[in-house]
Amino acid sequence: MEAMATLSTIGDVAGSHAAIFFSVTFAYVSVAYLVGSSLSRFQCLAVSTLYLLAASIFGASTVGYTNIWFIVKSRWPTAFDEVWIFNNFAWQPGIITVVLGITALSLYFMYDIRKSNSAK
Repeated sequence: MEAMATLSTIGDVAGSHAAIFFSVTFAYVSVAYLVGSSLSRFQCLAVSTLYLLAASIFGASTVGYTNIWFIVKSRWPTAFDEVWIFNNFAWQPGIITVVLGITALSLYFMYDIRKSNSAK
């Protein structure tokens, strides 16, 4: 039972970090869409750097806690062993791909907003 509680706690922490990652990303994309074209070059670089830093921290934390979850799960048998999604699914590479893809797409979104408005 202790293993189930530990896995649940780790899952909650991983979920919290993922939620913060998506919140930070939504805020960045909102800023890009609403005021990205009117930001100075320095302001754009500052906002983008802060976004990249925050997204990296919370994205890496999500990946790390997911990895810890599977390490703990592999050491103790639990009811999670009987659920297919917790056994035969590529969580680690999937989460890494999603975090990197969303971060890159968000940065490109800001670039595209600024590029398309400077061409007008």
